[in-house]
Amino acid sequence: MEKGVILFDIDGTLLHAPGGRAAFAQAFMEAFGWEQTVEHINFYGATDLNVFRQICRERGAEVSAEMERAFFERLAPALEIRLAVNPPVLFPNVENPHKVFLIGDTPSDINAAKANGFISIAVATGGFDFQTLEKAGADFVFQDLTDTGRVMRVLGCGSV
Repeated sequence: MEKGVILFDIDGTLLHAPGGRAAFAQAFMEAFGWEQTVEHINFYGATDLNVFRQICRERGAEVSAEMERAFFERLAPALEIRLAVNPPVLFPNVENPHKVFLIGDTPSDINAAKANGFISIAVATGGFDFQTLEKAGADFVFQDLTDTGRVMRVLGCGSV
């Protein structure tokens, strides 16, 4: 059997989470004082980091690790507030599988999993480190996805 990894996109695959664009605009304002719309951005297939970097390029800003950290520290709470007001809506039949895993890289992903009764798997490859994701209450935390055996065991696929 060939080794592989299963990754889940959340918004648009398992659920619809309104308020993301407004949260992005809020995070840009709070982190950098930028009045930034994101209506022109195509979020389909894009990661939050890619969207962040695209906006920075458009503004002619040189991206740094500090900028990324400042933005993502503000994006997560902005998303959390907006999702509390306008909760995600699960797509039909998502509630029927015995176990649903939500794999993400932010505390908001963990919160979304918990709010929907999913098992949260956090991966510290994005804007948040291992300890932050662990403290956020993820069911499972990975530094990255190189330990495919553990990933597959967590997903209930046995060993690889």
